[in-house]
Amino acid sequence: MNSQQHLVLRSKATGKIASRKDQEMIALKLKVIQLSASGRGGGVLSLLLPKTKRETTELQRASLRYDVVEVRKRSTGERKRVREALEKNDALMVGLAELYLRAIKHSAYKILVSKFAIWVCAELRKHNSDVTKLVLANCPALADRHSPSWWEKQIAQRRKNPKKIQKEKNAS
Repeated sequence: MNSQQHLVLRSKATGKIASRKDQEMIALKLKVIQLSASGRGGGVLSLLLPKTKRETTELQRASLRYDVVEVRKRSTGERKRVREALEKNDALMVGLAELYLRAIKHSAYKILVSKFAIWVCAELRKHNSDVTKLVLANCPALADRHSPSWWEKQIAQRRKNPKKIQKEKNAS
């Protein structure tokens, strides 16, 4: 397991990450059981194996319901840097808005942020689109942001803080 990754429980039924309080420990114990079953256990890992019948049955039930998967850890510093990069990059937002207006060929008065966010994400999935090229040229860290809700939140944040952005521009 990479130091930039950690274990989580993913529901077999829905495919979503579980939100249990004891998720980290359950995932670790299930992974240890998997490693022991494949012959790669022993040593310190054997200390995490279930010791009681009750613990064994709980883990068996959990293994029927969840898969153990490794996911990338979210770096709060990286996430903050990406948000700030979008917040301060007026040229990128103007460029995206111009591309969107050309794409929809409608009046600018009927633009919904939700539709704009969905369009940006769809265009970012296309590797040769003008949106992808623009984002890569201005802020490459945004290229992997494929969630419309993320884009909506960032646009809403820009609307809340126009004075903050203006003050930072005047200061520099």
